[in-house]
Amino acid sequence: MSAPGVSSSVLLTEEALRGRIAELGAEITSAYEGQPLTVLAILKGSVLFAADLVREIRLPLQLEFITARSYAGTRSSGVVKWTDLPSTLANRHVLIVDDIWDSGRTLEALTTHATEQSRALSIQSCVLLEKDVPHENSACPRFVGFRIPDVFVIGFGLDHDEEFRNLRHIRAYES
Repeated sequence: MSAPGVSSSVLLTEEALRGRIAELGAEITSAYEGQPLTVLAILKGSVLFAADLVREIRLPLQLEFITARSYAGTRSSGVVKWTDLPSTLANRHVLIVDDIWDSGRTLEALTTHATEQSRALSIQSCVLLEKDVPHENSACPRFVGFRIPDVFVIGFGLDHDEEFRNLRHIRAYES
């Protein structure tokens, strides 16, 4: 890849991503067997991961979306903004799906908000990537795809200023 800022090293190949997503789907299937499940995917970053993940979950489920963001460029703004929660979460187990867990602000804010507002039976989360950094809060994901070093990453839904989401693998981005 010759785009400015894009590292030549691939952190996670398409094959590694697909294999781990299949494993996560099996873990989630086992954990929620026989229970009413709603997957709540956080847009935009998790959309490719969520699409592949729900196809690997062998249960009836509902799929909902919410937009949440705290990044501008390669840095977190420290402020999480989101759209309204779907009204269909009540009396269901909710699995929040996100692309990456780094500071933890987005996941913590959304989990707290959903717990207070949704009347869900339970709220857990699944992230594709966990960045190897200290996390600022207690909203620890129940399901984690991969642990990665503290680098800014792009591809497979993750972006830099809305670009590079369409890469089939995950790479480091150097600003």
